[in-house]
Amino acid sequence: MAALQSATAQYDGNPEVFRIWIAYELDLGTAESVAKALQRTRAVQPKIVTMLDERWVQAAMQKSQALAPDKRQSVREDICIALADAGWQQKPRTAFGSQMAGCALAAHSLRGEKAQTGAALANEPPVDALLTLAIDRRHQSLWPEIDRIGKDGFRAGLEHDAARAATAAKATPRDYQAVTYQMQTLRALGRFQEALVAGKVLAEDKAQFEVVGGDAFWLANEYARNLQALGRYDEAIAAVDGVIALGLDRYPDLVSMAINRGDMLLSAGRYQAVIDAMAELEARHFGRISAYGKMWVWANRACALRALGRDEEAKVDDAKLSARPDDNWGAATAAAACRDDTDAVAGMLVTRLRDSDSRPAALGLFITFDGRETRTPFDKKMRQTVANARARPEVQAEFAKYGRSIRYAGTTQGWSEF
Repeated sequence: MAALQSATAQYDGNPEVFRIWIAYELDLGTAESVAKALQRTRAVQPKIVTMLDERWVQAAMQKSQALAPDKRQSVREDICIALADAGWQQKPRTAFGSQMAGCALAAHSLRGEKAQTGAALANEPPVDALLTLAIDRRHQSLWPEIDRIGKDGFRAGLEHDAARAATAAKATPRDYQAVTYQMQTLRALGRFQEALVAGKVLAEDKAQFEVVGGDAFWLANEYARNLQALGRYDEAIAAVDGVIALGLDRYPDLVSMAINRGDMLLSAGRYQAVIDAMAELEARHFGRISAYGKMWVWANRACALRALGRDEEAKVDDAKLSARPDDNWGAATAAAACRDDTDAVAGMLVTRLRDSDSRPAALGLFITFDGRETRTPFDKKMRQTVANARARPEVQAEFAKYGRSIRYAGTTQGWSEF
């Protein structure tokens, strides 16, 4: 490794040396050394960074997970900046590329790098990145400019993101990631039927699902989410079922979709089906589910049990959720909302706002979304419990320390409601 690092200092003009260096760091190095390799390569061989395989970037981000929160944040920022500055997945801009652009913008702002922040703002950052800065007091110096950009609730920005995604998808109509991203931008605008039209050809070509794999699975998931937003719950569940039928044992990625299916079943009022589906996941697939995913399994089942009046059984899952709520604050909050426990939701909101790791997602709960999705009485009741908790004086006082409320012309696409 030392010899390879030394070689990069001697052979600035040899791009292959830098590609091999990054590969070795991903395999044998630390998160910090990967970030340094990307930074150095960005400086002398930017095309290597621009052309990095998405799986390499995912591996780089995964390496940072083991670090302490403050160090993890710094390393991730270094990685984001290197990728965004190199134009990784920016032309055309993908969903992952948008994440890196937004992450880099926030990093420059937090580091007080005014010139770089200004340049990133001028580079038409994705709306979700701007909204993230707009609600966070750490970026208060940028609020005048962000407020100017988002004076219409960021509607113009959402339209621009959708137009850009549509252009990319039109150029590569068989690119599942590009079409999925187009559907997501349309869902953010509340144009659910248009999103279904955009994804229809690929979503109905089920023969290609196994050939394409993960990207096709997530396109089907996005297709189902748009059906769900229109209140077409049975169709949404059927769309997901068609993919899950390929087999969770053969395709572990489908476990996440099976968990999402539980949420769809809840909205459809099929409570016993939720209980049965989550029990099967727990019995047969729990070993491959992350701590985060397990929390949603328990939350979905607890909500279904309570909807059927089986509160004593639900308490078993409630206990699991309360043991480690920081594994998935969203799931813990959703379960408390299911049982109409405003006190518990308010307490969790205060805790989340005080913690730097959980705060960004918690701030998003105070956005006022103008976009509307179809909601069942069950869905509405849960969200009203969260709204009641948000309005508590102690919660508002804590929120005022860290953020501000913003009206947003879009839907909750990409944002947690719990």
